[in-house]
Order: sequence, then C-alpha cells, then structure tokens
Amino acid sequence: MADSCYGVDDRTGSICCGLWVSFPGKTKWSIFFFISPRRRLAANPLGVVVVACLIGLSLPLPSQLPTTHIMMMMSGADDGEAAATDMVEIYCASCGIAAGDEIKSLKKCGACKSVRYCSVLCQKDHRSRHKGECKKRVAELRDEMLFKQPECSHLGDCPLCLLPLSLNYDDSTMMSCCSKLICDGCSYASMVREVEGSLEHKCAFCRQPMPDSEEEADLNVMKRIKANDQVATREKGAKCYEYKDYSSAFKYWTKASMLGDVEAHYRLAKLYRDGEGVEKDSKKEWDHLEEASIGGHPDARHNLGVREVSKGRIERGKKNFIIAATLGNHESIKALKEGYVKGFVRKEEFGAALRAYQAVVEETKSSQREAAKPDPIPRPAGLAAKEINFWWPNNK
Repeated sequence: MADSCYGVDDRTGSICCGLWVSFPGKTKWSIFFFISPRRRLAANPLGVVVVACLIGLSLPLPSQLPTTHIMMMMSGADDGEAAATDMVEIYCASCGIAAGDEIKSLKKCGACKSVRYCSVLCQKDHRSRHKGECKKRVAELRDEMLFKQPECSHLGDCPLCLLPLSLNYDDSTMMSCCSKLICDGCSYASMVREVEGSLEHKCAFCRQPMPDSEEEADLNVMKRIKANDQVATREKGAKCYEYKDYSSAFKYWTKASMLGDVEAHYRLAKLYRDGEGVEKDSKKEWDHLEEASIGGHPDARHNLGVREVSKGRIERGKKNFIIAATLGNHESIKALKEGYVKGFVRKEEFGAALRAYQAVVEETKSSQREAAKPDPIPRPAGLAAKEINFWWPNNK
C-alpha cells in the first residue's frame, strides 16, 4: 500500500513531498523530499534534496506521523549548521532580505544567537525592538547552562587510580612538580613500593624526584606559573592568602580564573563577598559563584542555592541544592532535608538526591585510600533508612 502528499511554499516556490509505503511483513517506509527551483539546483544536479528519511519497522502511517525525525542531509553541506541553512531560508530580522547569491551569509546576534542580520546598520535599527526579547533569551540560555548537571565535581578523578577524588582536600596531595592532585591511596601505594624496594622518593605521577625543601617546591610552582599552569597559579594565590596578602591572592586567582580554573572562581567570590583585597561587590561575587557552579564546584553550588533561597527563589535554590548533593556536598543534603521537613522539597526529590549523594561518596572509596588513613573510622556496611537521622542531623 502506498500514499503520498505534497505542499508548496508560496513565498519561496519550494515543494515538499511525502511518500509512505507499506509492504507485507509490517515493513513501512516514510520518505520526504524537498524540491526547490532556486539556488539549490546548483548543490544537486537533479534539483532534489532529501531532507529526511525515516526507515524502520512498524512505523505509523500518515494518520499517526512520528514526532521525531532522523535527518539525513544530502545537499553537500560541510556541517550541521550549513546543512540546516541550506534547508531553510534565513532572513534578516530587520529588512527581511534572504541569504542568497547577493548576501552569502547573515550574522547572528552576538548575545542571543536567535536572529540574524545582513549588516551592522540593520542590527542597530532593530536593536530597540529586539532588546527585550534578546535579554529574555540570554537569561534562558544562561539558566540552561547553569542548571545542567555536571558529570563530576571540579576535582575530577585521580590521574592514577581513575577514581573520583574526595571533596575533602585532606584526602589528596598536590604535587608541585606537575600540579597534579593525587589521592592519598595512590600516594600511599607509591610510598610502600619505594620503601620495600629501597627506591628514591619520586612523584607518583610524573616520576620526578620530590623536592627536598619548601624553597625547592616554591621554585617548581613558579616554573609552572610561567608556563601558565592554572592549578599552580591558583595554589600560589592560596599561599598568598594564608599570609594575608590579599592583593597578591586576588592577582593570582584572577589569572587562574581566566585560564579556566574553577576553584579560582570560587575563591574570588569569597574575596568579593568579604571585601578582602577588593571592594565588596555582590554582583561580581554572584558571577563568580555561577561560573564555579557551572564548572562543577559543589561548595559554590551550595552557596548559590543559599543565596537564591534568601531572595525567595525557592525553586532555583532547590535545584542548586539537588545538583550540589549529587556532586557529594553534605551541607546541601542537610538543606534538602530541612526543606523536606518544611514542605518545600518533595519526598521523591529528597530520596533521589540522597541516593545520588551516597553513590558518589561510595565511588571515592577504595582499599588503598582506606589503608592510607592513619586511623580509619569504622562505618556500617549499609546506610539504612532508619539511620538517616544519625548521619544527617536536623538543623536547629
């Protein structure tokens, strides 16, 4: 059995044809053709561009068209965007001129990326009408980026055992020679191997000899800083902060943040909050908290949730707490529990966040890491529901 349909675009003269074919054995094909009498003829000698082809078993007939399509671009486009541009007419948002032979391409709005212009003049003329919509779309794009669940925390995995690093910085060691954060389990295993084999003490990652003094370690850090190592730059800022040299700390952390270091954004937010080395600036504090949160920093995400709740934006705060909890932040679990008691968090949301928290904490454990602890604390084999209050006490 076969059926077909077609439609004509009065504005462009383009024709869209559809063909549905059914054969014995419940095998059905849905094929769409897009025919344009204009410039697309140059891209395809036959003047026919197949824009979508759905081939599969038991696909519905036209009365029940599928809602998703597998796009197969055969117009000779080099990438997805070029293919999409070739398939759909693109117009200037101001003057309405279409991209064609006279105008090869239209440039997107630099902020929202949702409209295009043929010239700077058209963009300026359209700015007053587009301003409100542009701001709204920019905020939507920012929220999409902000509330996307990171795959892991900003610390990532140990480069040796490839297990997620613990959020407790006392469970890892920063190597001054290579700026790698090594878990204590791998450091302990390397140390045992060196002691048993009477070997020289070297970095567990890059195998360089360990520095004999703090001065030598500082020289290693400065070499890494000259090479634009973001981790070394951030650690130098942390050392300056310990000595209350806030101006130098601000300088190093600013450079590290520009190099892409997530922790540096979180440290800068603290400086702007407390006015250490800089003037207090809540807007810049908020911006750095968001950047750190996007990068997967659990503490920054938790603090952002606290700020949102304090401003009365409960749903946004709850989302931040859930993301932070799934990254292993203990304070966010306590905040979600308090929200559950007060009715702001649903039982399903709290349960899912708690299970995700427990899973991510378990992933950071190994026999080597337990052996590296000087005095391991016994822990129950399982975390039963009745023990939740013991592990996560209520806020007073």
